Amino acid sequence: MQINIGTGIVNYPMPVALIGTRKDDIDNFMTAAWISMVSHTPPRIAITLGKHLTSTNIHETGVFSVCFPFSKDISKADYCGTVSGARINKSNIFSVFTDKTGAPMITECGLNVECRLHHIDKNGMNETFIGDIVSIYADETALTDGRIDFTKFTPLILSQMDTRYYSLGKNTGKAWNTESPMD
Repeated sequence: MQINIGTGIVNYPMPVALIGTRKDDIDNFMTAAWISMVSHTPPRIAITLGKHLTSTNIHETGVFSVCFPFSKDISKADYCGTVSGARINKSNIFSVFTDKTGAPMITECGLNVECRLHHIDKNGMNETFIGDIVSIYADETALTDGRIDFTKFTPLILSQMDTRYYSLGKNTGKAWNTESPMD
């Protein structure tokens, strides 16, 4: 039986990422979990943020990165989500690289997505930044045959309602390859 648990923020598994920005040659990373793919062609990703240094930097520079850390980097990722880059310089927490847009990406992360801002949607107190995906970079240890392998790359997952981090479990089946339950 389904039980109505009310209204509000839905507690579903959310991937944790570090949103990278650079302004005046200072890199900043903010932890976020409101992230979603929004278009296949052209490839676009969305991040939803409140008012932060990160959102200000994206407004001013038009570029950002979405960096997915390995679960072993939980302390660094959590720290970047609890202190403001407006008060603490977080630029030396990670080894950083850049490419086409100049948005900082994290060498230690399993997956980095380099983005150029496409547009911004206002959503209540938040803004959703839609980014064109310029390039995707993966740590070679997280790959099998050139593809991300989630038995090797263990990203952090946030459960917002109980404020806990999790990591992915076992492979439970191949997508778009199961038999119909109607047969």
